[in-house]
Amino acid sequence: MAHGPSLARTRATGVEIAVWSVILLVAVVTAAGLASSLSGMAQETTVEARARAIARELSCPVCEGQSVADSASTVAAQMRAEIRQMLDEGKSESEIIDYYVQQYGTWILARPPATGAYVLLWGAPLLVLAAGAAWAYRRVSSGGHRP
Repeated sequence: MAHGPSLARTRATGVEIAVWSVILLVAVVTAAGLASSLSGMAQETTVEARARAIARELSCPVCEGQSVADSASTVAAQMRAEIRQMLDEGKSESEIIDYYVQQYGTWILARPPATGAYVLLWGAPLLVLAAGAAWAYRRVSSGGHRP
């Protein structure tokens, strides 16, 4: 009477259970390690992204018209490394930017602060344009031109 595989053959032995338990344990540990390393990579990517953003806010001290992020100069490369190191030390974006402003002055900022002389410097062309438009409007609306 052959009715398919024997009952002894279908039951898992203690050795098979142990082997599958070890395989499952290795898979879980491997997955946990992979997840941990991916998390570290994501954190590193976040630090890199923050470092790049800060480097874009600073002008290269030796290159005219380029940010620290865009410059290929040795000084800019050193600054990028310093920015990453400061981020790793836990310094904030504003602390890092303030550090460079103290070292070089406000001209190091790619976008100068909207205060004092900078407002006048950036706003003067708009004021001249508005004054010219007002003068032209009065001249046209007065019905002609005066001698």
